[in-house]
Amino acid sequence: MQDRYVEVFRFGGRVLFYTMYLRPSTGEQEALFFTAAELPPDATIVWQRDLQRCKQIQFQSATLAKVVGEQDRDGGVEVEFSTTANGGDFYSPNDVQNVSLVNMFHASPDDASGC
Repeated sequence: MQDRYVEVFRFGGRVLFYTMYLRPSTGEQEALFFTAAELPPDATIVWQRDLQRCKQIQFQSATLAKVVGEQDRDGGVEVEFSTTANGGDFYSPNDVQNVSLVNMFHASPDDASGC
């Protein structure tokens, strides 16, 4: 069995980035359920987009904005779903194996980087 939480990055006493490994063949809706469980209840989706190598979802939470404060007044969490079974070259919504969460806010997909 592999670890569930990996690539954990801490700064100033807070976790700002981490990746969750999911079992192979986890569907996108189930991955979204696991993601929502990691966020405060007031987190909402601002935008989402499908790219060749991943799916990106921008969440925003007033609770996170209060907790994180000056580091992120927007309370943003950028989430990326990816598939590693095919070498990571193509994202499959029927096989989400990695969910990366980073404390970051982009008002639109145009402001975000790619996968």
